Amino acid sequence: MSTLLRTGRPARICRISPWLQPTRRLSDRVERVDRVNPPASTLPAPVKLPAKDENESKVKYWFEFGKAYLSFFKTGVKNVWANSKVARELRKTKEDDLTRADFQLIARSRHDMTRLPIFAVVFIVCGEFTLLVAPFMAGVMPKTCRPPQIEEGLLRRAETQRQIAEQRWQAVVDSLPPSLKPLARRRPSELLERGRNLVGAGEDGAVILTRTANALSFQMACMYDLYTKPMFKIREKSTQWGPLSQAIAVWMFSKREHRRVTKHYSYLIRDSELLVRDGGTQALNSRELRVACAERGINVLDRSEEELRHDLNRWLSADAKKRDQMMREAMPEMKEELDQLTEVQKAMRR
Repeated sequence: MSTLLRTGRPARICRISPWLQPTRRLSDRVERVDRVNPPASTLPAPVKLPAKDENESKVKYWFEFGKAYLSFFKTGVKNVWANSKVARELRKTKEDDLTRADFQLIARSRHDMTRLPIFAVVFIVCGEFTLLVAPFMAGVMPKTCRPPQIEEGLLRRAETQRQIAEQRWQAVVDSLPPSLKPLARRRPSELLERGRNLVGAGEDGAVILTRTANALSFQMACMYDLYTKPMFKIREKSTQWGPLSQAIAVWMFSKREHRRVTKHYSYLIRDSELLVRDGGTQALNSRELRVACAERGINVLDRSEEELRHDLNRWLSADAKKRDQMMREAMPEMKEELDQLTEVQKAMRR
């Protein structure tokens, strides 16, 4: 006879490890506060470091320090599971019914879940010493598990890469013939599309187009932080190679970079539309403001919230104008309808 039938009460169950508890309890950790800001569980939790006391032994201090980061990483892993459960339910709703907060929750959950298996293995092996190997695996860590110093290091690296890529692009523009410089600064993609007619079909023209395409592709990928550190070093050197080597670099990297830039920009378009619809930049809290700016290639380190909000508004306005212009050029027969719609929107704002 089973223990349950013999005693009349449930058999004693051993205490379940927190790692094995149902995700139904973990989903309570995801607090959906408003329509613009996703839950705090999609970002790293605060690290509660022990206070340093001169009378306390160093061994005890570093033991407490390791425990604090052990708790931080465990919280990050739990948040990944909790976010994935909520995101799974949100994917069943209609796309038009999703808020900007829902959209970000789904996107970040997808990003973190693909990186969780590798990080979980490292975390199980290293435990509280995971912090020592974190700088070498920042690219495969879920965002909820990145310590503050790793986050700042990634932002600083991205800003440095953008600065170097901008310098390389300016060097290419300065080397162009005077007649092409205004077009390269204003609309570089048009320079590439009409390149043969503008620079000529000779060998010099081919060299100019190759250098322009290589530097432009490099700059766009750096703008959205799509390089790891080793890959960035290779691409940086490729902008200084000879014409043949640069042509090989364009053939090897440009298609992949174009695909990744297009994918990221499509994500930004959707995010921008939802952000404007659900409350605008003023509704973003300080952490989400930094994330939104960093994703759009805006420098965030050592800058105030007012500066970031101003630059983000400028980015959204410039991007809306650019997409409107592209639509008018792609569909000239709709120009009159678009102009009428613009006038109606202006009248409604008044």
